[in-house]
Amino acid sequence: VLVLQEKPDVILLDLDLPGVDGLSLCKKIRQEKQFGSPRVVVETALEDDEMEKNLSELGVDAYFKKPLNLKEVAEAVLKSK
Repeated sequence: VLVLQEKPDVILLDLDLPGVDGLSLCKKIRQEKQFGSPRVVVETALEDDEMEKNLSELGVDAYFKKPLNLKEVAEAVLKSK
């Protein structure tokens, strides 16, 4: 709900959310115009070729495996502007 009110430039999305499928949420953010067009940076504990393919198909701007290196995340966000 907050994403609809604030229209952020960047969304940092953890795929492992309680009660929510992070991939489905990312897909919804990309498909529905009401969200605008924020850059989406994903963090995940999962890492495999299929996950990378899914994230690429969803239009994720960058993704990182946990634990996050905040410097790398900040660089990716600034690079994707």
